Amino acid sequence: MASKSFLGSAAALAFAVGAHSAPAQADAVAEFYKGQVGIMAVGFGPGGGYDRYSRLVVNHLGKHIPGKPTFVPQFMPGGGSLKMANYTYNVAPKNGTFIGLASPMLPIFQLIRSKGFKLDVRKLSWLGRLATQKHVMMVRADTGIKTLEDLKKTEVVAAASGLASPTYMFPAFLNSLLGTKFKIIKGYKGSAGTRLALERGEAKALTSGWISWKSQVPQWIENKFIIPVVELGLNKAPDLPQNVPLIVDLAKTPADRAFAEFMMGPTITGRAIFGPPGLPKARLAALRAAYDKMVKDPAFLAEAKSRKVEIHPMGGAEIAKRVTQTASASEATIKRAKKALGFK
Repeated sequence: MASKSFLGSAAALAFAVGAHSAPAQADAVAEFYKGQVGIMAVGFGPGGGYDRYSRLVVNHLGKHIPGKPTFVPQFMPGGGSLKMANYTYNVAPKNGTFIGLASPMLPIFQLIRSKGFKLDVRKLSWLGRLATQKHVMMVRADTGIKTLEDLKKTEVVAAASGLASPTYMFPAFLNSLLGTKFKIIKGYKGSAGTRLALERGEAKALTSGWISWKSQVPQWIENKFIIPVVELGLNKAPDLPQNVPLIVDLAKTPADRAFAEFMMGPTITGRAIFGPPGLPKARLAALRAAYDKMVKDPAFLAEAKSRKVEIHPMGGAEIAKRVTQTASASEATIKRAKKALGFK
């Protein structure tokens, strides 16, 4: 049996090694990042909400990373951000110099539409969330529609950009779960295109993020050009009228609830920053710590306010957990989602 003096010496040595390893790792991270120029990839084109959030990140994240690297935005639109996500997973350098923003709907599409999917969202290196993606289905007030019950009786054209967009997925989901009669017209170019369709009257309904409605067309809400009929999310937004129902509260059976929670999972993970899989542990830890500091930084919050974007922080470990939960749905729920969204 080892002597007490030997055990005490071993413990002291272990403590000394541990005490020196953390500074050594921090020094190594700082040395690596010093002078680096990294990429902040965006899965959509310039000019939209993802653009504004990405520019906010590139202006502030680097100063909280040891070595203070610089990040620059790079736009990689295509496939509802699948092009960018595939690149991040398979091609981008896995050394902590490449991060990005993509659609939160990717965990759903990984399960229901495998074509073109060359990644596993559960293996991405999640750094943290910038904002939720609660959606609100709006209809033009001149339709006379006031409630979801009205939408079950009257066909209404909803504008959508493409199959990978919530503008398509959510009205299709509502048709399946509640029996609404949205006629979804796809092919509009991005959020600007769908809003223009709504403004012109080509469409009478559109789902978009609540933060986008408030920042892009607040006058439409104020003058009641549009009215909210249902909130698409897992919890209520405090600044929506209380009479607007929350979709998960409308589920009538456990299966309905599971289906709704699966489809609403991305509204919680929202606009989250991630990197490729397999990042060195010390650099991933440094990036997550930098995110945590950034979202509390008064300068960051002041710029977010000036850019009219909301910040709803959630740490990388919790985001990874939520993404994994959505991407691990039951076969019954996946089958139902495929049918609702028109995939085989």
